[in-house]
Amino acid sequence: MVKKKFIAGWIGEKNERSFYKNNVHSSEGLSLYIQNLIENLKKTKLNKSIEVHFNSQFSFSRNPKYLILLEHKLIRPQNFFIFPNRYRKIFGWDLDLKKYQNFCYVNYPHFWNESKKDLIRKTRYTMICSNRNLLLGNKKYSLYNKRQEVINYCESNENLNFNLYGTGWNNRDIKIGLFERILQIASNKKIISLKRDKKLINYKGIINNKSSVLRNSKFNFCFENIAQYNGYVSEKIWDSISSGAIPVYWPSWDIPEDYLPKNSYIDASKFKNIESLFNYLENISDQEIINWSNRLIDLAKKKKKEISIEKYSKKIVGIIEKDLKKKKS
Repeated sequence: MVKKKFIAGWIGEKNERSFYKNNVHSSEGLSLYIQNLIENLKKTKLNKSIEVHFNSQFSFSRNPKYLILLEHKLIRPQNFFIFPNRYRKIFGWDLDLKKYQNFCYVNYPHFWNESKKDLIRKTRYTMICSNRNLLLGNKKYSLYNKRQEVINYCESNENLNFNLYGTGWNNRDIKIGLFERILQIASNKKIISLKRDKKLINYKGIINNKSSVLRNSKFNFCFENIAQYNGYVSEKIWDSISSGAIPVYWPSWDIPEDYLPKNSYIDASKFKNIESLFNYLENISDQEIINWSNRLIDLAKKKKKEISIEKYSKKIVGIIEKDLKKKKS
């Protein structure tokens, strides 16, 4: 009997059910993409049992193994230990892995929401993210730190119309490191408290519908999690573009123009500091904002098929099918 086994988690202790849990974290979007992939793999008729690993896992099975990389190794340290020879194919969005012959680059998928042009947007600046940080690595790689700089700048400049959403912002800013992660776990279990001395005036809590918030926003701060991640463009900027909220974006790498046009976003990494960034943003006229927003909605329509959940799943399933047929013959 042909079986499809899925392994997830830190040391392979979980299966595909981990992607079906209800959660309020931004990774819920990623869970939807993986659910689609899992369902398509389950429906596909294969000639041999396989094992699919979400992030690098340990397994003694002799069945063909396929790796779906979901996070950078500085966020998921288990991905320091890929051991490429044990996988028939490795799927991911890290172009630095092209050194492996079995690596297959796939675009980060996106579920596209539609938005209308010429919307009245009451909020000038929005940021939607969790209060987290890198588990390992030098602070120069952390764009979580850059988000915190934006938040703290807006706290000091109350005239700015800025709304912050996401989990964990009642706590102090989370720093890089394993010790910080241990403190977070202890805080969640109410063993210790990481509460801020003073609540953030711009924090609006957790949202149920990201698109509705973005459709009411003129600008959206959507920095990536990590710098120097060659090939990585996550859902953050696509959410912003499809909603017509102008992305204030800190990219992980120098993104090709045909993938993501540079005139579609404001590159926060090009500014000397957060103050100079806001000086620029504050001088963009209302009419320019409307025109820019309308261009983003047009761009979203063009990108919808190219970067979709369906295309992501179809590509991976197709390569696995072809690989198994090739091996059999």
